[in-house]
Amino acid sequence: ALAMDPNYAAAYAYLAQAYLRQYDAIKDPQAIDAAARSCARALALGDDAASTHVTMGMIRAAKGEYELAEDEFHAALALDALSADAYRELGRTYEETGRLNDAERTYKKAIELRHDDWWSVKQLGVFYFRTGRLIQAEPYFLEVIRLTPNSPKAHSNLAGLYFKMGRNAEAAAELEKSVAIEPTAEGCSNLGSLYYFDGRYAEAAAQFEKATALAPAYSTLWGNLADAYRWTPGLAGKAPATYRHAVELMEREIDINPRNAQLRAKLATWESALGDRARADSEISQALELAPAEGSVHFQAALVSEQEGRRTRALAALNAAVKNHYPLPEILHAPELRELRKDPRFLRLALPPASSTTGNQTNH
Repeated sequence: ALAMDPNYAAAYAYLAQAYLRQYDAIKDPQAIDAAARSCARALALGDDAASTHVTMGMIRAAKGEYELAEDEFHAALALDALSADAYRELGRTYEETGRLNDAERTYKKAIELRHDDWWSVKQLGVFYFRTGRLIQAEPYFLEVIRLTPNSPKAHSNLAGLYFKMGRNAEAAAELEKSVAIEPTAEGCSNLGSLYYFDGRYAEAAAQFEKATALAPAYSTLWGNLADAYRWTPGLAGKAPATYRHAVELMEREIDINPRNAQLRAKLATWESALGDRARADSEISQALELAPAEGSVHFQAALVSEQEGRRTRALAALNAAVKNHYPLPEILHAPELRELRKDPRFLRLALPPASSTTGNQTNH
């Protein structure tokens, strides 16, 4: 379209959406920059559609510019008070900045405006998933599958939920459906995580290798692969270089969004595995400051402290993770915590029943 009309504003707006989706899928930093340029061009050419402001808001949010993102979503709503997309993305911004009540209310408003919008339904399910309400999340993930039965991601997301609930057989069944529809990086990674926490590290590594081949710029997938190598006899020698590659990619993601606590927490565990204690401590401290009520961040802090030989500190972090709804299955199966779980003090943690535990990401 732009070859036919280089000043076609709407084409730039839609091109920006395509680049943004590309970044979401494979974490290519060039894609987010291209999205920003295309959307800015659309606005400069006079495209004042609500959808264009929503796209710019999503780009701002991806870069950690949450206040500017919120301004864009409000601009969209000023143009179209019934924009379900604007409400959905505004809810996500509220969630990222810790305004959880506002986030839940805003997600529900988006669904109220467009009942059959799988994206809004999925996002509310993810919100419940991330904030420790698995029972509430499940019907939303099931509804996404009803709305998009041939979506590999929908089945993969449900599998991630079942995995966090300890319903591994159901998780495996959903992953088989996902991969049968189309092998995706997320589906392979989720299957790898299932194997990983079952102690089947070589099989996990094989799945993570497939995931990295499908999304080679996605740092978390490389970190997962390094973890699997680390605990697999005969493959452990490949772990350090794989961790270093994961770190390099993660640094690019953090450059894009320095306010993402989960990225920094994950980076801290990899630096700890590589023996860089100072860098690990710096990153995990920043992560805890950014997200003091995030269970996954406290869990990563426990991994860092345990790997550094600070057991008391690791136990305190683990207790905080439990209080913030981090999933019990992962705590009970993380190989880094093998010796810690033998400590009598571990048994005194306020561990909830396995069926009520939750998590906030699909990759381990």
